[in-house]
Amino acid sequence: MGNTKPERELSRARGEYIAAVARLRAAMQTYLAAGVPLDPGRDSRAVPPWTAEHVQVVIETRDAWRHLVATRYAYDQLRRQLRYG
Repeated sequence: MGNTKPERELSRARGEYIAAVARLRAAMQTYLAAGVPLDPGRDSRAVPPWTAEHVQVVIETRDAWRHLVATRYAYDQLRRQLRYG
């Protein structure tokens, strides 16, 4: 980040964070719609298996969370550097 355009960098970081929020929302909607079984129940032999689709959905949701955290951290760092909060 250059010292001459801090507001532009902050605006870019905010845009990336907003995009990450949208990505997470979409991933969570897909996750909920997929009905990924999480509850192991009482009988260990009756644990519902995950399909390939379930695994794909879980991985995308995980990645969306990681991206959200990274972009929020970067945005907050820039805000602190610029003394916005």
